[in-house]
Amino acid sequence: MPLAHANTRAVQRYGGALLEQSGPSCWLFVTEAIADQQGLDTWLLAGIIYLYPQGYLYPNTRANRLTTISAICGRVVRRLQQARARGDTVISRDNIRTAVQRSAAGEGVACNYASCVTHLFALGGNYLITDVVELFRRGRQLAAAVAAGLGPDETTPAVMGGAATVIDANSDLADIGLTLAALPHSYLSVSNRYRPMDYPANYTAATNTYDLTGLALAAIRAGGAHAILLHSVNQAAQQLTYKDPNYGDAKIVITFAQLREMARLNGTVSVRGLLVAAAAPPIVLGHAPAAAAAAGPVGAGPIGAGPAAAALVVPAPAPAPAPAEQSNMAVALGIVVTGAILAMVGSYIANQSGRS
Repeated sequence: MPLAHANTRAVQRYGGALLEQSGPSCWLFVTEAIADQQGLDTWLLAGIIYLYPQGYLYPNTRANRLTTISAICGRVVRRLQQARARGDTVISRDNIRTAVQRSAAGEGVACNYASCVTHLFALGGNYLITDVVELFRRGRQLAAAVAAGLGPDETTPAVMGGAATVIDANSDLADIGLTLAALPHSYLSVSNRYRPMDYPANYTAATNTYDLTGLALAAIRAGGAHAILLHSVNQAAQQLTYKDPNYGDAKIVITFAQLREMARLNGTVSVRGLLVAAAAPPIVLGHAPAAAAAAGPVGAGPIGAGPAAAALVVPAPAPAPAPAEQSNMAVALGIVVTGAILAMVGSYIANQSGRS
């Protein structure tokens, strides 16, 4: 039975798109998009975050939800190991989906398991069970590492690290423009906001954009705490474009005055720009050397034979290359932040050191 592919590229980025969130996971989806936009490989993270549990959990914490993702991945590993013990060597994407669905049900949660499988196994067809087991084993470790890195304080300042720049009701519009322009690809914490779904006439499909700049300030709706992603700033027009994980990669354009009104209703809008965290250089685990990576199918992911992936690469002053990791699986997570997330990445790297 032929495999769907034998991809030779260990990790493939997918263009920094903001994925549509699953469950109360806006903070994680925005963080993943920021890391990917900065050139860091988050392919596996972008797949397993679709397993973020929907609905209420007890305890209802971010760490517990990530621990549940880890448990789902662990159940998938055990199911596939049982199939391997029966003599099976390959598995179809449909059967992988069934295994993930049943594993989530075994944890008693609902999640977007179908999108997880579609992301990780984009080509369909059949896959080596040993490769799929390794992928979900890494996913289990990655989710557990993120959960452990959150620590007891799960607020956004603790997760993202660093002090926020605050926009409030008294902020000067020109200052808002300067602030946003200085913090590209930022994480914005909001609550009251516009609902683009209420304005289909303002949507342009060709550019996947909602232009809400003509809406009245009174149209801003109350909402719960939410993370959005700054996309771009037009200081001359006093406009910004952001993305909301409730709408995936759609662009939403508003004015600085509208953002200031959101801040007035919220109390503040907090802006955290990850590019300015000079003390926390990018960390990439298992990133395939560019010269050795043959172009594979877009989105194919790290399944099948491939070049040996380089071990830890920390682009801070001229580090010596680490010995090659002898594995055709490359799992990458890199987030340029201070605080808990950086500690989590370090923990995950330490756990992976020396593995084959």
